[in-house]
Amino acid sequence: MFLLTIMLKQYKMEETCILVSALSLPFPGFWPRFVLLGLLTPNAMSDKDTEELEEKEVKPELENPQLARKPSAQTLEAIKRKQLEKYHKAPEDEKETIECNPYVIFHQALKNCQPIIGLSNITKGGKTYQVPVPLKDSRKRFLAMKWLITECRENKSRRMLMPEKLSLELLQAFNNEGPIIKKKHTLHKMAEANRAYAHFRW
Repeated sequence: MFLLTIMLKQYKMEETCILVSALSLPFPGFWPRFVLLGLLTPNAMSDKDTEELEEKEVKPELENPQLARKPSAQTLEAIKRKQLEKYHKAPEDEKETIECNPYVIFHQALKNCQPIIGLSNITKGGKTYQVPVPLKDSRKRFLAMKWLITECRENKSRRMLMPEKLSLELLQAFNNEGPIIKKKHTLHKMAEANRAYAHFRW
């Protein structure tokens, strides 16, 4: 059954809700011609009406927590597997120094990737300077995770999956090695070079 709801007041349309499939239905013959044309002609939004953008929460039925946890579990599993392989191949005197807990490795690697100081663009006298500023803890974690994900996406071979590449980067960062650590040191060097602009923060 087709739905066709029309609200008219003195032959002027106030609100119309028409299904596309209902356009083939015959219209009553007593309606004026301008009313029928108004039903088929889309009207522009009034200047007084504004469209509000609202952030809608994702419905629970559309989420898949198992799929979201899968890459993380695969990354931790790859770290554990590589560390156990390294542990069994190492001599007896070196086995105590090898960390096999993937959670400890992850948190330490993330901590090693966090920069201490960053750069902020500040305009003074028509010129923009990169001023060194201390970073909050949330900003440090954000930059560390962003660098890790970007490095894994851009410099990953086609045959290597994301969890495998991420495990390699975390192990390198755990040992204070790899491109993420170099990027952190580069940022610190730039901040040291621009220390003369530090007073522009105020």
